[in-house]
Amino acid sequence: YSTTLLGWKEFRDLEVEMSDRGRGRLLVGAQFLLLGLIGFAPGDRLWRGSGWLIALSALLLFFSAIVVAFSFAHLGPALTANPVPKVDAPLQTGGAYSYVRHPIYTSVLTFGFGVAIYRGTPIGLFAFLALVLLLNFKARWEEKFLSAKHPGYSSYANRVPRFFPNL
Repeated sequence: YSTTLLGWKEFRDLEVEMSDRGRGRLLVGAQFLLLGLIGFAPGDRLWRGSGWLIALSALLLFFSAIVVAFSFAHLGPALTANPVPKVDAPLQTGGAYSYVRHPIYTSVLTFGFGVAIYRGTPIGLFAFLALVLLLNFKARWEEKFLSAKHPGYSSYANRVPRFFPNL
């Protein structure tokens, strides 16, 4: 298939050649590629790592680890990196899922931001912006499956924000 970046229509039209789980694996692969670029892309730093910046990055990474650990524990056997939910997975609305619909994505974004601001490389910062777009796309796509599978999902989605809690 084409190596160009896919828009929604092109991504959806892959169904002729690839299953939903296969498309989900592509998204997961892209997510990890972007995280790798954020953490390891070469380039000059745009700023020096001052004490407060290091502390902020460490705080973001710590927060990310806590949220992902609680989210993993809450999902249990329903856990999958693929945006296509497992067949027997119930809808999770408790724990971290009572504050945001996608706490693991929140953790990934928080982690990516913490690393991106610490490293401060242009490629890493652009990769973080791409990660934001990718996870937004991935979450919206996942929500289509969740809405089809769980009748109460639309009501839940109206009450609970996608990535960041209402403060």
